[in-house]
Amino acid sequence: WGLAMQCGAVLLDRSSNVLMSGTLARKSVIAKAGMFESEDVPQAGLHLWLRMLKAGARFGYQQKQLVKLRSYREELDPDVLGRLENEKDVFERISRTIDLSAEEAKIVERRIGELEAKLAVEQGHSFLKSGDYTEAVTAFRVANHHQRSLKLTAMTWLTRVAPKTALRLSMSGQPVESVYSQPRI
Repeated sequence: WGLAMQCGAVLLDRSSNVLMSGTLARKSVIAKAGMFESEDVPQAGLHLWLRMLKAGARFGYQQKQLVKLRSYREELDPDVLGRLENEKDVFERISRTIDLSAEEAKIVERRIGELEAKLAVEQGHSFLKSGDYTEAVTAFRVANHHQRSLKLTAMTWLTRVAPKTALRLSMSGQPVESVYSQPRI
């Protein structure tokens, strides 16, 4: 991973994750970083790893697999809105509480925008299902503002002019936007 700043960018970009259950760390390094957060907050690990990096901790990579993580596709997650809101809150908290480099701040800002787009898409689908087509159009517009795409533009237009068709497309199980198909590590 190289320098700690590059490692921070890798963690923030979510191209690599540090799993709490597969991590060994010196207590003194955790103490120097301010220990675990006292509140029960989602994804406290990411916040801790970044604080540890900022406090001078070195991270290593183990080739040997220590743990297996079972994950499921986002589409099957019954509380996808809650998960996305939690992840957005984590990045907003990082932005407020950790002194980030310019590169890291850009990554955090981009991740928040991506998460707002995903949230808006999910909310749009939820509004479609409940029959609130005006709110669905607004949600798809918000998503398209954060992550411009032809598919979101088309879904916004379709929801406005043919909401029942948009609902059928939404319920077909086919992702409307590529924000669903990004790999989760």
